[in-house]
Amino acid sequence: MIGSIGGTFHSLHEEHKNYIKTAFRFCDFVYIILTTDKYAQKKYALNPIEYRKYQLEKYLKSLKKKYKIIEINSTKSLIKFMTNTNIDLVHIVHEYYPIMKLINNIRITKKLKPFLILIKERMSISSTSLMENNNEM
Repeated sequence: MIGSIGGTFHSLHEEHKNYIKTAFRFCDFVYIILTTDKYAQKKYALNPIEYRKYQLEKYLKSLKKKYKIIEINSTKSLIKFMTNTNIDLVHIVHEYYPIMKLINNIRITKKLKPFLILIKERMSISSTSLMENNNEM
């Protein structure tokens, strides 16, 4: 099975690692969608994509699983990738359900198999919450 997960992965922490491991429990190969600096514009300073990608690669290599990191710079490029790629399952946070449902509808009109959508619980730790708390200090 081919899966997909995504995020900014600003600061690779245990919740990210659990998110990644869950995808590999279901899939033999996983596309890791990494949002670019421009697309991930946040209220705080984001680690550069080179650093975020390096941290991901380092962790993913330790798992000895098959994966490919895909850099996405817009919603349009996300839709294009997801509607032109063989994917069986997406593992997402609930905020992304509407866009994944739209993408599945596009896939169906293109006569592609829709993917399964696995919604993960919101992380107890998230890069966003960590950065927001640091900014308040």
